[in-house]
Amino acid sequence: GADFEGGKLVFHDEGLDSTLSPSAGLLASFPSGFPHLHSVQPVTAGSRFALTIWFTTTAQSSPVDETHAELMRWARWAVDAEE
Repeated sequence: GADFEGGKLVFHDEGLDSTLSPSAGLLASFPSGFPHLHSVQPVTAGSRFALTIWFTTTAQSSPVDETHAELMRWARWAVDAEE
């Protein structure tokens, strides 16, 4: 990256590790779980930022905590208030 050194994303595949060098605007998207074991090499200079997000396609598999439920209620209220 331009603001840091190191911090490569490494996928640990059987018999071969694959590395991905981060750069501004890069989106690395992959399914979670054992087939996609990964790590990040140490950042040797500067700061590296990452945003991690998990998605699901089935509501039953993702219980909603009370804070998230309250945010969803507020979001519905905010949209309804603008209409």
